[in-house]
Amino acid sequence: MRFQSDDPRRYRGGRKPGAKNKRTIIREALAEVYGENGELSFWTAVATQAKEGCAQSAQMLANRLVPALKPQMQAATVDVKVDDTSLTLTERLIKAAASGELTPDQLQTMLQAIATALRIEESVELEARVAALEGPR
Repeated sequence: MRFQSDDPRRYRGGRKPGAKNKRTIIREALAEVYGENGELSFWTAVATQAKEGCAQSAQMLANRLVPALKPQMQAATVDVKVDDTSLTLTERLIKAAASGELTPDQLQTMLQAIATALRIEESVELEARVAALEGPR
């Protein structure tokens, strides 16, 4: 662990100790403008404006009540054969994407999964080699 100093001249980045985050600053500003129940009063004012026909206020309320949906990728199935190497599987995936069976996003996700599996396999092999060189402990 690095040495931590309370000396402000040694400050190297990040939020300074005791500094407020953005939400706290906003909540304090709302309390200052709208009184003790600042956040509740703010949303009440926004709802009132939306009721009077303000499109921006209505959109703020809608976004707060029903957050935007995150896009999700559709599932894709690929037949993996027992004798497939990572190279042959990668070639088949690229051909499937070229023919329109897979979307580019699906291809990218699958190629990332193959790359991760290869890195894990490589780590396991290296660990086994090192263990063989070091001998029993």
